[in-house]
Parts: sequence; structure tokens; C-alpha cells
Amino acid sequence: MKNKNVFAVIIGSVLIIGLALFLAVGSSFIKKICIKTDTNLNKLAVSAEQSDTSSYGRILENCRLYKTQNFEDQSFENILFDLPKTYFVTILEETESFKKVRYNSYIGFVETGKIEKVGFIPQNPYIAGVKIKVKPENGTVLKFAPVGDSENITYLNPNEENIDYIASVESIAPSDGTSKIWYYVCISKGPTTVNFGYIYSERVKILHTISENTEVDPNAVVDTDATPIVPDTNIPTDTTINDTQNIETNSDNIVSDINPTAKTVLIILLVLPTILIFVLLYLQSKKKISVKSTE
Repeated sequence: MKNKNVFAVIIGSVLIIGLALFLAVGSSFIKKICIKTDTNLNKLAVSAEQSDTSSYGRILENCRLYKTQNFEDQSFENILFDLPKTYFVTILEETESFKKVRYNSYIGFVETGKIEKVGFIPQNPYIAGVKIKVKPENGTVLKFAPVGDSENITYLNPNEENIDYIASVESIAPSDGTSKIWYYVCISKGPTTVNFGYIYSERVKILHTISENTEVDPNAVVDTDATPIVPDTNIPTDTTINDTQNIETNSDNIVSDINPTAKTVLIILLVLPTILIFVLLYLQSKKKISVKSTE
């Protein structure tokens, strides 16, 4: 019976050792697999996004965004606004004469020669974040069309601000103005009311500078005639994870990844059962010797 107890203790100790090894080494191994899997999934997502890069086009010059394919109709019933040079549109459809595009959330038609396809995804394709403020001298009105006799949508008070710039459009100057530029804007009137329309440029002030978009293809070939950049030799040249690395052959790295606390626990779990086994074996052998001596 006592021999069975010793055998049970030995088996229990072996199981404890195995469990300790599994918790320490197995968790590190699983962590490596998860990192590798997550990296591969990110690559698939980027690849899927880049497969749609041909749908973007750069605006070569300021040009009209039309509501229909009839470019001869120059009335403002057929014109949304002017697309800004150097920015981008999403190309939805194209023929030899026109392209159906989306600028921001507005869909319309533009002459084919005004847009040039690009092979990358622009980070800032549209003008965004530009605010407008009504001048303090007097108020103004938001109109359905960029002409003075167009119907009014709402009145704007002096110094009114909650106005977002979307685009500009060249039209006709009102009788008391000199500029031909109007702005297509979005105005928030309270938490539930939003109005879109045109506001005359001389009645308001743009609070931000609108610059040309200078984005270029990040994967474009670098000019070999340019002055080379001397790399800093103190900076490591490879800090990325090698995806072709075989996890199964890196047992040394897996063990080295175990943190100090886990190592301490592992040592204790390995040492204590071993000491217990030796003590039990020693006591058992000592008991057998004492039994023989009494006989």
C-alpha cells in the first residue's frame, strides 16, 4: 500500500512538471503564433485596400462637377461646384467623353481630360476641416444657387461661425460685389438642422488656408540623380518581424521569451516535486533497511 502511495506521488510530481512546462513554454509558443497570424491578416487587409487604388484620380485643373452628362448645359441647375485642382476624386465610371466621380460625398460628372488616374490611395483626397465665419459688418444669406436672385434658404447673422467649407464655384457677382466666387457650404443650425447651399465669398471670411494637395505615390521610383541620404549607422537597419521564420525551429528563442517571474515559478515547480520524490525514496529505502535490521 505504501509503495502505491510513493508511486502516486511520483506520478503526481511528473504531471506537475509537465503542467509547468506547458504553461511556461506553451503560452509563449501560442503568443508567437498569434503575432504571426495577426501580421498575415493585416497584410491581407492592406492588399485588399490597395487592389482598389485605380479608382482614384487627380484633378488636373479647376473644373465643373456637373449633375448630368450634358456639359453644354451651363446653368446652375446642372452644376454643383468647381472641383479643386490637385485634389482627388473617386472614379465610379468612365467613358471616352466623361467620368462619373465622387468628390467627398457628392457624385457627379466631369470631362474625361480633367482627371488623371493615380495608382495609390491618397490620404487627404478632399478639402476638409475648413471653417467659414460671417463678417461682422452685416449678415448674409444662404442661397439655393450661386446667383444673387436665387431663392434664400436661411439668414446668417454677423459673426456666425458654424459653417463648413466644401468647395468653391465661379459664377456671377451680385450687384454690390466684385468677386465672381461663391462657396458651397454646410451650416449647422442647432442640433437637428443642417443646411447646404451657396454663400457669397465677399460676405464671409475663410478661417483656414486652402493649399494645393502635394500628395504623391509613396511607391514611386526615387530619382537616382538626387543626392543620396547617408544612413545613420547607429540605428538598427532591421527591426521588423521576419515572416518566413520557422517557429518550430526557434525553441531557444521561445524559452528566452519567458519573463523572469514565469522562470522563477517554473524552477520552483520543477525543483519541489524532484526534492519530494528523492525524500520519499530516501525514507522508503531507510524504512526497508530498518525492517531488515530488526529481522
